[in-house]
Amino acid sequence: MNTECHMTNNLSFTQTVKRYCLLLSLILIFQFCNAMPSDDTTPGAATDTIPPQLFTVARVWEDPNDTSAYTVTFFQSARFYRLLKNNKYATTALEQLNQSQKDNKPVKVYLTVQYGDTIADVKPNKQ
Repeated sequence: MNTECHMTNNLSFTQTVKRYCLLLSLILIFQFCNAMPSDDTTPGAATDTIPPQLFTVARVWEDPNDTSAYTVTFFQSARFYRLLKNNKYATTALEQLNQSQKDNKPVKVYLTVQYGDTIADVKPNKQ
């Protein structure tokens, strides 16, 4: 009888450990999925949570090797940024970038992900 009782306790303990591991795995998967950056090219939630960068445009050009985007450089950064042509804000963003380059004045640049290189939207800097 002692042996049967001991086996029942082991099964219960084993089932508890399995359930705990399953629950822990689901929690980790959920947290991992939420932490993964998305490469969404529309501002929406991205511009609501990611603070804009205040940049002055150095140059905007169409790269012959990448016809899907405009390439943008800023005086405040050594990086190359991309404004995708299929972005629904591309036309107005391009106008803002060209105006910034012409006037040598900063604009607010919203990126799709923080520290990313894809521009989601561009707004004038109202001082």
